[in-house]
Amino acid sequence: MNDLYSPHLVNVYPMDHPELTFEELKERGWTELMVKRYLGQECGRIPVNHYRNFSGKRVWHLDRVERAEANPEFEKHFLRNLGKRVHADAVWVGEILDRVREFQRVRRDLFPPLEASELDRAIAAAARVLQGARDMGFRTPHGC
Repeated sequence: MNDLYSPHLVNVYPMDHPELTFEELKERGWTELMVKRYLGQECGRIPVNHYRNFSGKRVWHLDRVERAEANPEFEKHFLRNLGKRVHADAVWVGEILDRVREFQRVRRDLFPPLEASELDRAIAAAARVLQGARDMGFRTPHGC
């Protein structure tokens, strides 16, 4: 039962935690390569109202994004790629650098992760049990 409240859950957030789509990340200065390098796998997907997009939009939790933006390597990567950005005006660049440098100043990357909700903890615990069963050779009815 104590395993349900494991304190070392990483990147498990309540469902109401603010999320950013890739389009919103681009407005914050991110590129696809930067997302892959500093954020990795998306935190989830949200539905879209379009028949050709079955999987929805990728989203990342704001807390995770801010931690990545506090990384000095993020700022270097952003500045290196400024020449390739068509819409990069001085005001936009200044706003991004101000935000990133403030995160670095307060060491946002060292903040503890947001506390997971009880539901998220229960789901994570169930996922660990199922993964353990799969590791022992058990399979689900559909063969995965």
